[in-house]
Amino acid sequence: MDSLIQDDFVPPPNPGNKLIDRYRASFWHHLKKQSTFYVDTAYLFGIVPMKRVGRRSGIDDSLVHINFNFIFTTGLNTLHWRVIRSIESVFYHNPNAKVVVHSNTLPVTGSKLDTFWEAGYDLQVKPYDVNELLKDWSSGKNATDLVELFLSRKHVYKKGPFWYSHETDLLRYLLMWKYGGVYLDTDMYIQRPISKNFTNVLGKQSKEKTSLINGAAMIFDKSRHPFFDEAIKQYLKTYVKEVRKGWGCVGPNLITSVVRHLPSKVRKTINVLDNQAFQPIHHQEIAKFCHSAPYETYSSILDSSNPKLLTIHLNSKLTGMHQTFTKGSVCDEILSRHCIFCDESH
Repeated sequence: MDSLIQDDFVPPPNPGNKLIDRYRASFWHHLKKQSTFYVDTAYLFGIVPMKRVGRRSGIDDSLVHINFNFIFTTGLNTLHWRVIRSIESVFYHNPNAKVVVHSNTLPVTGSKLDTFWEAGYDLQVKPYDVNELLKDWSSGKNATDLVELFLSRKHVYKKGPFWYSHETDLLRYLLMWKYGGVYLDTDMYIQRPISKNFTNVLGKQSKEKTSLINGAAMIFDKSRHPFFDEAIKQYLKTYVKEVRKGWGCVGPNLITSVVRHLPSKVRKTINVLDNQAFQPIHHQEIAKFCHSAPYETYSSILDSSNPKLLTIHLNSKLTGMHQTFTKGSVCDEILSRHCIFCDESH
């Protein structure tokens, strides 16, 4: 009889527990908006942060990527529901994921993102220091002079009209060099758990043979991959040499150039997937997909059962031009089906 109560004989967790966790998260999300009384009471009695009942359910974490990095560099007022839904899509597919939002504009606590860890999900807002990251990267390399020159001029670069985007480009290379894992822009929506079979992965941004490689999604299971050494070095050289910093001086243009000029031995370690993996929707078609394109028409390409599909990129600037999406459209479906806080309908 004693053997029946040993841990080895405990039945496996109910896979429906993940759904229960999402229901509880939605309820908490709704409750927070009703009155601070409920929030204060939940904290007082230790109800939050909640302990997820499904934390032992689902896919073996050793088989999928669990470390995810986002970057948020704009103001607190731009933390809109589409950004939050991007993070939700990660936890929807892997509730045990560890998500870090690197930001100097969001408070560590006290933003809308608090609801994630209150509901039992592992999310952290972490400030960053580009200067320190650069110094850490350059340590032991023949790049100290280049870093010092860049940092001495950084106060001028920051006045450029596109620095808010260019800083993100540099930061993603530095963070992936330091930590590895999965990097996603905040307008990427993952469609499935990302298998550990996907490693050292970049993706093209369109179906054309001459397509640029885009850094909106990057998957590297280990830190300090030499690709990022080259990307950081070329970024610094570009910014130091160019007088006029146009929009496209870094970003996809830089990544594509770096990949093409990597030593053959290093280039063979990188997998460049076609646009179906990360960007099956071309940015020029966003307006159509927000309204006139029914999801059913494109389900063979965009459905989660498509083995090539990992994420869908819905350009934030372009989707932001539409206050609402037509019911049943591609954008409506993508932005509503993988939710954690499903109490809100946008």
